[in-house]
Amino acid sequence: METLALTGLVPGSIIIMTARRHTQSYKFETAVLEVTETEDMEFLKTLPEGFVLVEPIKVDDRLVRFDAEGINYYFIGNYREKPYLFENVTVERITLPIYGTAHILRCAEPGRRFNRRNNFRVWLGQYCHIALRGSRGQHDAMIKDLSSTGIGLIIKKDQEVNVGDAVEIQFNTEKYNEQREDYEFTLHTLKADIVRVVDQSEKVNLVGCTITEGAEAIEKFVAKKQREKNKVGKKTNDLISMFVGKAGKQEGEQ
Repeated sequence: METLALTGLVPGSIIIMTARRHTQSYKFETAVLEVTETEDMEFLKTLPEGFVLVEPIKVDDRLVRFDAEGINYYFIGNYREKPYLFENVTVERITLPIYGTAHILRCAEPGRRFNRRNNFRVWLGQYCHIALRGSRGQHDAMIKDLSSTGIGLIIKKDQEVNVGDAVEIQFNTEKYNEQREDYEFTLHTLKADIVRVVDQSEKVNLVGCTITEGAEAIEKFVAKKQREKNKVGKKTNDLISMFVGKAGKQEGEQ
């Protein structure tokens, strides 16, 4: 297995870090920091070895504190355009003499090469049912795209969704049985955490999720789609039109 030492990440490398606690997860983006001031470099030499210094991680211009208990941190960092996954990461806040506040990441094990094929996205444009935050009530939604690790949804704005919410997704796939000369339907049930909500229009949000349960069965489905070279995805706006009607029309118009 191809691995990379944490200290092998060079300044400027993008870091996508995930903080997970139970069924909730949050993503943060930062980059490996380049230290140029002599006083800062001398200060870093006094610290225990085996870390990478990154730009301060903030949300809404507020520095994130990573001192809560029961949270697991991992991140993907890029080296020579190849992604590596670092797990069981610790995050510390530090104040450099000249640069000021930054974060330090430590990891006991080297990062392992991350297989991007697991993130191959299949365009579906398919209706589904969702249940939010553990509710038994189901609502209509649409699957924009799907990978073995994540799913993109189109959700109407009358359904409140927030980053960190848990969502259950159900959808059908069909396969033609030549012997029976009939279609076989398979019900897929996934559980996921919402990691991104994008305001797409006045009617819908685009919602990105990380799959937490049901990924094993989806892997086979995604792999099959990956082999189908002639599949072409529809544009996002086309899917929204299918879901809520053509843009510019009012409710109830034909």
